[in-house]
Amino acid sequence: KPIAMQIHNDFLYILGAQHNIIEKLNATNGKIVSHIELNTEGFSTGLNKISNTNIAIVTDIKKNIYSLIDLENSTLIKSYALNIPLKDIIITNKVKLFD
Repeated sequence: KPIAMQIHNDFLYILGAQHNIIEKLNATNGKIVSHIELNTEGFSTGLNKISNTNIAIVTDIKKNIYSLIDLENSTLIKSYALNIPLKDIIITNKVKLFD
């Protein structure tokens, strides 16, 4: 059962619920060409491409882990555990705290 999907070049990346892996599907012929194992032992809930890069971020809300995926090479870059809930994080390009 797919949780999230992301298109990059001619490939569809599918984050599945069952095995905590991302399947890379060739969008032109419909065949699975590779898998990216997350190895977080959690339940990943989101897959989002970072604009203007070949990198996607995979989030695991229950274990407060996020993983960076290299979409071009179909590899896991690294997984990071956080001390605060992922749902409380806001990502922005620029923050102005004081005048």
